Amino acid sequence: MLDFDRYHVIEGFDIPQLERKRTVRVYLPKGYQESQHSYPVIYMHDGQNLFDNSVSFGGSSWEIPTNVDEFFAERDGVIVVGIDNGSEFDGLCRMYEYSPWKMDQDFVLSDWDPAVYQSGGDGERYIRFIVESLKPYIDQNYRTLSDRNNTVIAGSSMGGFISLFGALLRPDVFAKAGVFSPAFWFNKPEMFAYIQNQQLDVPIQVYMDIGTQESSGRGIGFEKIYLDDANQAEQLLIGKDNVSLKYIVDQGAEHTESAWAKRYPEMLNFFFS
Repeated sequence: MLDFDRYHVIEGFDIPQLERKRTVRVYLPKGYQESQHSYPVIYMHDGQNLFDNSVSFGGSSWEIPTNVDEFFAERDGVIVVGIDNGSEFDGLCRMYEYSPWKMDQDFVLSDWDPAVYQSGGDGERYIRFIVESLKPYIDQNYRTLSDRNNTVIAGSSMGGFISLFGALLRPDVFAKAGVFSPAFWFNKPEMFAYIQNQQLDVPIQVYMDIGTQESSGRGIGFEKIYLDDANQAEQLLIGKDNVSLKYIVDQGAEHTESAWAKRYPEMLNFFFS
């Protein structure tokens, strides 16, 4: 059951970097109101899919309240901040915001809106929004541990794509990235070159996972594309200085919120054990 005393929904949060507004959702740890403690913060994308099944895509969520409450049952918890994806660009807004580069893939998405081929490119400004606008607001209005070692960025699919980019772009802000079922196919050449070329002066932790059945119901061998790309990214990341990687291949797992909910405690354990 979602505890609405600990679940804050902020409508119309301004994104000045993109001249848009968005709903932001904040879930507080158990005992937050009674304590004077400060807490780490996990910033996540696709916020409407994180906490509440009734508003989540497909009717199932990441079960964040249950996951974090159970993991932190015997100790201080975390604040989870979810940023809803947008409805702009006829529903393709997340494809724009979750990549710093335009789409560039080498296969046909026959059942997708052709407009998707023009998407992408707003990702760096979206990360700037989190760093320059959202994080200062959260740090000012909630009791946070605001240093990089207590700040996580995480998401799935395109949200995993932008989370890895964000941690590599701003390791001074994010020391930890949760990269669930990353959609590297969206622009594999740019992302893989970025992973290889970006120099890290401080250490980061990357949790990354992939299922073996990530096809999303499409008949173009999507599951192999997802898996092969993630395996290649693993090799790039383990070869980088200052990257500590945990990588999980989940046999039989699909591209769904319920799969990410099941694996979420693995990320928590890697970052907070």
